[in-house]
Amino acid sequence: MIEARRIMYKNHIGTEVSLQYYYMTEAHARLCAANRSLTGIAYRLLASRPANAPRDVVDAGLNWYIAVKEGAGDQGFDVISWGKAIAA
Repeated sequence: MIEARRIMYKNHIGTEVSLQYYYMTEAHARLCAANRSLTGIAYRLLASRPANAPRDVVDAGLNWYIAVKEGAGDQGFDVISWGKAIAA
């Protein structure tokens, strides 16, 4: 699903897109997706895809993610995908 969303976004903006993943709580993921901002959000930025999230991150309660274009900054970004992460 994330790959399909990445391809749709790539087609929309007309250039190749690499993703970065921010792991956070569900409440923070909902806020982040709604506000398109990381301001006030506790998160961990990781290269690990949400289908194989690090066990320690999930065990720490950061079991939701948002995927954004790599290098997007911390405000005003497009959320390409978001949802619950699965521990490795």
